[in-house]
Amino acid sequence: MRDELTIGTWNLWEHGMYPQRAGEHERYDRQVRVMADQAPAHVWLLQEIGDVGSFVALAEKLGMDCMAASSGESATSPVFDPGGRGFGVGVMWDPAAGITAVPGTRRIFTRDVFFHGVASVVLDLGDDRLLHVASGHATPWGAPQNIAEAKRWVSIMTRPNRGLPAEFAGRVLPGVLGTDSNAVTGDRIRGEEGGWVYHAADPFEGQEWIADMVYQVPLPYERDERTGYPIPKADRGAGDVLWAGGLHDATAVLGVPVVPTTGYHPVDPYGPRDLDHLRVNTALLGALADVTVVDTDDVRASSDHRPKQLTLRRSLIPQTVPS
Repeated sequence: MRDELTIGTWNLWEHGMYPQRAGEHERYDRQVRVMADQAPAHVWLLQEIGDVGSFVALAEKLGMDCMAASSGESATSPVFDPGGRGFGVGVMWDPAAGITAVPGTRRIFTRDVFFHGVASVVLDLGDDRLLHVASGHATPWGAPQNIAEAKRWVSIMTRPNRGLPAEFAGRVLPGVLGTDSNAVTGDRIRGEEGGWVYHAADPFEGQEWIADMVYQVPLPYERDERTGYPIPKADRGAGDVLWAGGLHDATAVLGVPVVPTTGYHPVDPYGPRDLDHLRVNTALLGALADVTVVDTDDVRASSDHRPKQLTLRRSLIPQTVPS
């Protein structure tokens, strides 16, 4: 068994939501080519899938598993949260890599605080190694909703797991959360002069104000005396919560350059920026190896986001024996 374990996250841009729209099925086929051939992963944490049928069909095309049982249940169901607004999120994994879902660990958060949703499951990697994985999609409307969602992400991934079977209750398992965060990160690193600085630069710095920035710029506004409008700058409130709460952006942990994952689409007014993140809890920090953003012709033609992938070292994931 190879030591590398690849976790991918990708916003599939309305996958399965408008199947009658011209060119949609060709676009879905392009996404399958990306995920199966151009950038395969052992686990995919996906966003913007229209319904559970589309999610299951995608897993079948990829030869991946997406079925697990919730706590107290014997029957399995897709690890898919349809959300409250049709933009579903889900988790799938590769059984050929020896990965299985731990019975009773499927959790869906549709009726929680989220504008969209969260789907999570605990995966058995073999050799007494378990990995808690989740997919989420933050509100596009900014604060204060995204701050509340960030706090809930923290509680799901870094606090004792009360919703899991008894042998895992009260424990924090090594975990990774893949999200379309709809905001830049708040992770800090040591700067050249020794102080703490944001790892990701502000993508709005130096831009002219546009009205849609009300969803991206924090209150209270700092006014531009030249125009009277707010000075564009990124709202890092949700990112600050995640970093301070113990969910760390893998790109910042590894100190690799930030690569924009969205902002290339013609209808996007903001320009390139990194909104798609793979965050890990403290228990997984020692297993991180690399982070990459996938950019191919099929990626560009099939979504307004680019996939991001995290490579883990299986042998460095802490072994977990149920209590």
